[in-house]
Amino acid sequence: MRKAMIWIIGILLTITVLAIIAGTAQLFGFALVLAILMSGLVFEQFRYARLRSEMPDRRFKPNGERFIDPETGKPVTVYHDPATGERVYVADRSDQ
Repeated sequence: MRKAMIWIIGILLTITVLAIIAGTAQLFGFALVLAILMSGLVFEQFRYARLRSEMPDRRFKPNGERFIDPETGKPVTVYHDPATGERVYVADRSDQ
């Protein structure tokens, strides 16, 4: 769903920018809103880590946090590196 939204907003943004360049419309505000939406979607896609199926290396420890991934429906365990605070999301092996 997220990728479809990125494509749709990208197409709308391209059409809007072309209309602005052609001078046929005063759509600066609309283009700005589309650009902000696009930036947010792209940032969210890269900010939140993908679900892994393999265990992380030894420096990562389970932090006790578990949840059901809304996209896959799989139970997930969260691991973190105490030294850096980095988090890794791993699909539980018991459900695979």
